[in-house]
Amino acid sequence: MAAVMLYANRCLGEGDLLALRGMGFGPLELEALGTLNLGDVQRAGALSAHCLEVRLDGALFRRVIDLLADMRKKEELQRSLIRADAPSDMMRALFGMASREYTQLRHVLDVESGVGRPADLDDDMENRLWSVLKGRLRADLERPLEPHEFLAVRDECGVPLRALWTYARRWAARLGPRS
Repeated sequence: MAAVMLYANRCLGEGDLLALRGMGFGPLELEALGTLNLGDVQRAGALSAHCLEVRLDGALFRRVIDLLADMRKKEELQRSLIRADAPSDMMRALFGMASREYTQLRHVLDVESGVGRPADLDDDMENRLWSVLKGRLRADLERPLEPHEFLAVRDECGVPLRALWTYARRWAARLGPRS
């Protein structure tokens, strides 16, 4: 009961009246909810009687679980790219990540700051990279590959991610729009 009351109080604070109405809160209940403090909520949680009926919308719950799994995979991919020294412009293009978020994530993951232009690849490495990339590249400078593909290509070729980002964008620009 305390958890539901905390949630309802949060909805009230955020002005989410639609959610509150969906839970059965009317004007009188909303007024009473607004008078509760944290101690009241804790005491209500300790009561043996309750005034709530909890039910689950199974289909919606499964969609929420799927959404959470997708969000977790995206966050794990972002962390993997940061650990692999993804440059900030790459993270901005792939995920819309702001510079501040990028810097904070590097700090949290304890990744040394990679700065500067990556060294050019030697001819053999550049040829190897091109042979791996040519079937995957899209003529999209912001997203020449999908995020997970950058890690796969890096692992396959042994090319630093900063160099891979630079070359992929350069070659995507040369490809131009495909029909």
